[in-house]
Amino acid sequence: MMPVRNAADRVQRMIDSVLASVADTCRLTELILVDNASTDGTAEFVHQRWGDRVRVVRVEAVGSSSAKNGGVQAALGRVVLFVDDDVQVPCNWVATLAEPLLCGDADIVCGAVKLAANLDRPGMTDYHRGLLADTGDGLGSPPRTVVGASMGASRAVFEAGLNFHPSLGPGRSGFMEEHLWFLAARDRGYRIRFVDDATVDHHVSPERLDRAGWLARVTRQGRSDALTRILHGDTDLTIRDVARPVAGTARRCVYWIPDRKTAVPSERYLAAVCGQRAAIAFLRERRRVH
Repeated sequence: MMPVRNAADRVQRMIDSVLASVADTCRLTELILVDNASTDGTAEFVHQRWGDRVRVVRVEAVGSSSAKNGGVQAALGRVVLFVDDDVQVPCNWVATLAEPLLCGDADIVCGAVKLAANLDRPGMTDYHRGLLADTGDGLGSPPRTVVGASMGASRAVFEAGLNFHPSLGPGRSGFMEEHLWFLAARDRGYRIRFVDDATVDHHVSPERLDRAGWLARVTRQGRSDALTRILHGDTDLTIRDVARPVAGTARRCVYWIPDRKTAVPSERYLAAVCGQRAAIAFLRERRRVH
């Protein structure tokens, strides 16, 4: 299943690769595209190009979380796999990611994600790639999170009431809908497994790799981090929480001086921006919630 919004110009590579992966498995599989209130004719393009090989479900509530939840409700299978509209999956992706779920060895799985090689830029570190959903050397055992570009779960997980929070994710806060979902799943004791045998290539749009794109990324990340903390139940205010906005602003200013002209902002500057935005957003959102 893939949630998309105004993606007619970028879904072909993803859909073709997923259909090839579906054809490579002997399992009965449906491919669902969740059209999240697109206005560019995404659904029409998909229908004309692939016909009934792709099932299109329309969800009007804007936001990746709402789209995922709507897609899960429409899905018919025992297992639901998720993929983003800007990735390319290998032929063994469906079979490899679904196997631990179908065999009862896991309740939730997360696959490996790598930034497409042609998009790597001088000055990028593992921190930068992580901001683009690259899982690097793995997410640990048990995993420390999941990544929506390649993940899956048993349908029973959703039937037990574990859904994606509509305040988080693309179209809303920007990110972290999968991580809050992961935290809730971990709290409930679900078995979560990282699967690195079917790596997907992440073809992010070029504008995300210029200076403005990086800064927009960490700004949304900071707010999403704060919302996730609050929604997960951590609303206690500490002295550090009060001091963090000032400290974060100071670090951001100091790191900006040598960093202001670089095409790829440094890791320490991006981390400072993210931390500053998270600290400010936590105080603001906590006050709103209370």
